[in-house]
Amino acid sequence: MIVYPLGVGSAFTQRYYHNNFLVELNDQKLLIDAGTTLRYSLKSAGFTESSIHYVIITHFHFDHVGGLEELLLKRYWSRHPAKEKIQIITHEKQRNMLENILMPGLNNQNLTLRDYAGLITVEDEQPVPIGPFRIQMIETTHLHAIGMQSFALKIFDQNTGCNFLFTSDIKNLKGSNLLDYIDEKTEFIFQDVSFAENAAHATIHQIMDYYPKSLHPKLMGMHYDDEIDADSVTAIRLVKQGVPLQICMHD
Repeated sequence: MIVYPLGVGSAFTQRYYHNNFLVELNDQKLLIDAGTTLRYSLKSAGFTESSIHYVIITHFHFDHVGGLEELLLKRYWSRHPAKEKIQIITHEKQRNMLENILMPGLNNQNLTLRDYAGLITVEDEQPVPIGPFRIQMIETTHLHAIGMQSFALKIFDQNTGCNFLFTSDIKNLKGSNLLDYIDEKTEFIFQDVSFAENAAHATIHQIMDYYPKSLHPKLMGMHYDDEIDADSVTAIRLVKQGVPLQICMHD
């Protein structure tokens, strides 16, 4: 597995792109979130709309879903469209809202959402298979923003057990069960981090208090503000925009 951080920034970033990742699962590519800066970050990382096979949206703030409609439209109307539609992985609790967000812009000219993408609906925590890999959605609803449906992700290779955790956005870590999904084969914990107290994201101190010290070397901070320089932070390793990470390279 290779993880490409298309962006690592917060919602209002001007220095970094939105916190969206592309995960290479052998010959398949999974896009985790599609913020409004996707039109720039995808190209900057050397990919196009046709590079993507699957999309999963962790929650519906604009920096995570605001570029999805454009992605689908541009892919569909490209002069060299991909032969297969993008498959959007969505939890059953998200599906109605996802359709409500996309349908106004896509349901026209005798086309519907189904012409642009397929929908894979997840029930409970049922893992979604992509070749030998599995994607598990972990509910974190209300733990990022009250009233906001949200999900963390665990992505693992069922042949080796190798995996990583992607928290997406979360404030109330102590109210979550994220620790239950971490095991000895977890290589990275991609954790959104704030260096100042705020209402929607865990602070660096809350993160270090929540995770046992034995897990601190696995933590990779993301979704940070523009004034933060990844090279100058020592309390936690930060994901660097555009720098790919190899997962389980020893397997």
